[in-house]
Amino acid sequence: TEVPELLEEVMQIHSCDSYGSSLWSKPAKISTTLADGEPKLFFLKCIEGPDGRAMLEGEFKSMRALYRVAPENFVPWPYAWGKLASGPEKYFYLSEFIEMDKRKPDPDQLCEKLYQMHKESQSQSRAFGFDINTWRGKLPQNLKRNRSWEKFYVQLLEGVKEQLESVKEQHRMKNSTSEKLEKIVDHLIAHVVKKVLGPLHTEVHNIKPTLIHGYLWDQNVGVESRTGNVFIFDASSFYAHYEMEIALWRSEMNKFLSMEVYKRKYLERMRISHPRNQFEDRMKIYSCYLALHQFVCRDAKYLIEEYGFPS
Repeated sequence: TEVPELLEEVMQIHSCDSYGSSLWSKPAKISTTLADGEPKLFFLKCIEGPDGRAMLEGEFKSMRALYRVAPENFVPWPYAWGKLASGPEKYFYLSEFIEMDKRKPDPDQLCEKLYQMHKESQSQSRAFGFDINTWRGKLPQNLKRNRSWEKFYVQLLEGVKEQLESVKEQHRMKNSTSEKLEKIVDHLIAHVVKKVLGPLHTEVHNIKPTLIHGYLWDQNVGVESRTGNVFIFDASSFYAHYEMEIALWRSEMNKFLSMEVYKRKYLERMRISHPRNQFEDRMKIYSCYLALHQFVCRDAKYLIEEYGFPS
């Protein structure tokens, strides 16, 4: 099994075994012994082709950014990413390995750590977006920086609409569902976004760009077997309105994060933005982007309702 050369230079490698499952990558667990005799495990993820390069660079930079502002024992340390030395064009992402079990994360611990991470984050440019376009699943997000949250959100919607049009052309699709979705996106941009997101910016109240995980659903949260520490991984980060982080929890693709206790525990710490009476409307509009991106990511083969698209 191929492993990054940097590992071979500093330690003895015993095995590199497939670990878990992924739609887009080949994950593995690397067992090693360090120079001082200490056993050490690493998590390795590999993806072929140019998309693999962009996806793993985005994940690495996301996890590094989160690690810098996260409390201890919440984000596994990302060691490196790069191109494997031999074989076809293949890229890797290497991080700390955390042995996890199937327990539900403790709501208080998860939400306290998430709150601390959100609170500590600061956008140096004071803008929404990110240094590069991170990927959710196998599609990039349009994350060009913008100081207006309203305009940045429109940019997100327009980006995923372009992806939908590309998928339709690639598969020569004539699908009434996708055409309806395009009309919905156009209507959201023209008539809804300003009314729902515009009031977040006033002379009295304003929102700051907050670094979010970006794809925080059940499968990207885990509990360490030995300690019970809650960890998050597989990030698609950018600076956003923090409420967008928990909008994905509304989705039916979640089995535990959709439980009311998680949202309640988070909002006990990170208070609802003003105007409070539009909170549920903001959750719905943020869900539109998340659900639409998920729909396109699956090549438009799944019904949008499966991913919690609001009616």
